[in-house]
Amino acid sequence: MARTKITKTETTDEVKDQIIEEPVKQKRKFNQEDLIECHSVTIGKLFVPGSKSGNMYRFEDYGSMDEIEYRDLVALIRANSSYLFHPYLIVDDDDFVEEFSSLSKFYKEAYTMHDLEKIIDMDEQDMLAAIEVLPKGAKENLKNIVVNKILNRSIDSVRKIQMFGELFEIDFNLISVLFNK
Repeated sequence: MARTKITKTETTDEVKDQIIEEPVKQKRKFNQEDLIECHSVTIGKLFVPGSKSGNMYRFEDYGSMDEIEYRDLVALIRANSSYLFHPYLIVDDDDFVEEFSSLSKFYKEAYTMHDLEKIIDMDEQDMLAAIEVLPKGAKENLKNIVVNKILNRSIDSVRKIQMFGELFEIDFNLISVLFNK
């Protein structure tokens, strides 16, 4: 299904209606047994019990991936479990996160500005690894911080500016050129 947007365009003597169809992203519908990809943000092994399925989910080390059944993740959210809200693991499925406002809000607010600024100050390899495991909301906040730091001339590494540009698909060089005039 597409959303229809009507815009007015002016020509020399007349006004025409132009219809532009914009696709509307369909939210994913989950079944109880659907597997949701998650990754560990805990150093060392992490075992997560599935209270609804009876499964035991195992993460080998920081950054390791596993899939957890939808119903087990929902039970963790409803129990306000530290597995998700400390957090020991991050849910990588954006549709799942958006379905649960408490988790979505937590991911947006969990990383303070200070935490995200520490990532910017890391060496390139560590920085990329740290950004890779951030939830979507934290990545968006980091992108905003990077833009502000570029505008304030707080980031002086051309290489880092290029790396952030590639990560966030933004030409930060153009921003820095525009505001340096």
